[in-house]
Amino acid sequence: MPNEDSTYDFLELLQPHVEHLLSLTQQDVIIDAIQELVHAEIGSNDNSNTTGTSMNIVIPPWLTKKYVTIYKNYKTIKFDLKHLGKKLEYITGIITDLHVDWHKLKGLGHDSQLMIPNILNSINQGDFNGIVVGIMGSLRQYNPVPLPTSLSEGGRNGSNNSETYENMTSTPSLRK
Repeated sequence: MPNEDSTYDFLELLQPHVEHLLSLTQQDVIIDAIQELVHAEIGSNDNSNTTGTSMNIVIPPWLTKKYVTIYKNYKTIKFDLKHLGKKLEYITGIITDLHVDWHKLKGLGHDSQLMIPNILNSINQGDFNGIVVGIMGSLRQYNPVPLPTSLSEGGRNGSNNSETYENMTSTPSLRK
C-alpha cells in the first residue's frame, strides 16, 4: 500500500516548483503586451530600443508595480523560462506517474486514467488541493502540518523513528 504521508509530503515538495514555473509562464505571456504598451506610451521617438528597457524610456505612471517589475526583469524571465521550460513538463509527468502508481498500488489501476485530465488541469491552474484530491481521492487528513503524526508521536506502533528521521534530514539535497 502506498504511504499517504510520504505521498503528500512529496507533492508538497513539488508545489513551490510548479508555482514558480507557472508564474514564469504567465509573466512570459504578458511581457510582449507590457512592452507594447510602454513603447506606445512613449511614442516612436525611441526606435533604437524596441525590445528592452533603457535610461531613455520612462515607465508610464499608470502601470502597476507588478507589471513594472515584469517589464524591468523581462530578460531574466525569458532566460529562466528558456532554461526551465522543460522542467514543468517533467514535473507534470512525475505527478501523473505518481497518480497512476498510486492507483495501481491501491488496486484501482483501471480507474487511474479517468482523473489524469483533472490532474493536468489542476497543475496548469496551480491548484495544489486539486492535485492532491486527484491523486489521493480526498483531503480528509491532508492539511499541511509541521511534522507528520507518525514522527511526532514516536512512530507507528510506538517505535522510535528518531534515527530514521535524522537520516532523512541529513541526506544531501539533490535539488538546486
